[in-house]
Amino acid sequence: MDISVIKLMSRHPVWMRQQIKDYFERWLLLKWYYWVGQAQCGVPPRLVSVRMNPPDVGVPCIIGQFGSFGIPPSKDAKKEAPRYLPLPRFKVLLDEVAAIKARLRLWGSDPFIHPDFSSIIEYIKEKSIYCAIHLRASSLSKYAEAVVDAGIDEMTVSIDGPASVYRTIDHRSDHFLRFEQGVRELITAIRRKKAKGPLVRGNVLIMAENYHYLGDVLTLAQDMGFEALTFTYTFSMTEQMGLSHHHAFLDTFNCPAQSWERYRIDTSGIEISALLREVMRLKSRSNRIPVDFFPALKPWQIGDFYKSPGFSCGLDRCRVPWFMMNVLEDGSVVSCVDYPDYTLGDLNDDTISAIWNNEEMRHFRTELIKLGKFPACAKCSGLYNV
Repeated sequence: MDISVIKLMSRHPVWMRQQIKDYFERWLLLKWYYWVGQAQCGVPPRLVSVRMNPPDVGVPCIIGQFGSFGIPPSKDAKKEAPRYLPLPRFKVLLDEVAAIKARLRLWGSDPFIHPDFSSIIEYIKEKSIYCAIHLRASSLSKYAEAVVDAGIDEMTVSIDGPASVYRTIDHRSDHFLRFEQGVRELITAIRRKKAKGPLVRGNVLIMAENYHYLGDVLTLAQDMGFEALTFTYTFSMTEQMGLSHHHAFLDTFNCPAQSWERYRIDTSGIEISALLREVMRLKSRSNRIPVDFFPALKPWQIGDFYKSPGFSCGLDRCRVPWFMMNVLEDGSVVSCVDYPDYTLGDLNDDTISAIWNNEEMRHFRTELIKLGKFPACAKCSGLYNV
């Protein structure tokens, strides 16, 4: 095991115990329900993932996946005021997460713009819930102290690249400065308070704009005080895959599936041989912090991942609905974190336990048992996570 990983585990024993717990729950317990073909899952969700803001509210991003959260709509699109799960109902959700001892993930381009964010993290502390927050760092400086005081366990912050890459992507000079200020204030607060957490992790979405600068991003992350860094390969979708996914959902659930359009990303600007050299160089380096790549592709799989739309590293079965519950900011419970097209329930009216094995959830699991995965699953983070 890499010495940097050992150091990370020693600094964050709660995180280390959670990783061990996650491993046993994913691979030894919940896999059994899948393999025996049980649409009724006898174990409550082990991870409840809540999107805290819609993809078109907050910081503009490149794509709608882990680390980046959606292409902004056109200027002509009509914007509706976002609907949020009311705080009393959010507390009911948190009560149940605490009762079933599940892990909580709050995510979005800017979770801090949620109108009840301060009250939510205070209640998370009161209920002693293991909580990770995934975000871009736009408003982090304002809430850095509160995050540390609430005992949040993990913070995963998106990094697009050096300052020049930020300017290339969004054409605004202040996004990098806001990112840098937010992260530095968070780490300063942790050190000043001598807090045990959160563990501060960076996530880098590999794009045509930044794949030549991965080494520079690692140096930047180490200098800023990040404790771990993940490089994420782009989950891009072709129109053919998306339309196949859409028709599969129409035929199976009588439900249109259009969220794939946020993943229609042109990755032709990435030269695979150059990316491979950069990846191998990073893997051969001795780094001060743990560095990993997601998905965990073998070197010879990188080209297929980018050039073959349906390539999924031989993974042909999605097990997410037996492990994880996905909640949108308005309280809707959906089938997938990346492609939230099929609604399974509503936490404005029901509880986690009521939705977890309701008719819609059992129907969705039954179809996954029969099919293994849907067309878009090949480019979904959940397929590679569970």
